Amino acid sequence: MIGASFAILIIAILLIFSGIGFAWVIYQDSRKRGVSDFSATIWAIGIFLLSPVILPLYLLVVVRSQARTSPFGNGELWLIWLYCSLFFPLLLTGVFSPPDPFTQLSRLVVLLPLFALVMYLLVFKLFTPSPESPA
Repeated sequence: MIGASFAILIIAILLIFSGIGFAWVIYQDSRKRGVSDFSATIWAIGIFLLSPVILPLYLLVVVRSQARTSPFGNGELWLIWLYCSLFFPLLLTGVFSPPDPFTQLSRLVVLLPLFALVMYLLVFKLFTPSPESPA
């Protein structure tokens, strides 16, 4: 019982810190796309508080309309990977599991490594241009 509570606490702490990091990445990305400082701050706060709602809006409004002036840095890519690897499995277990936290945790243990691998492949292999390809 204590082990499961401790695991839930660790996952919650990791999700909060990765959410802060992801909000920072969104802030930096929007600034590099020419968005004002105030708007970038609003986007970052929105991403931190309501990621499932604000992230699609951010992708449609900011990413589709304005080009980024520089590529993502390695630290930004790792923060994106960490947040997506934690957030999406947690969202899936919350939607498709009973409201029992221990059932969600048991499914989360299975989904975390799977999503970590998938997100690594997406972030670092698919969306990162190779050095030999022209930019």
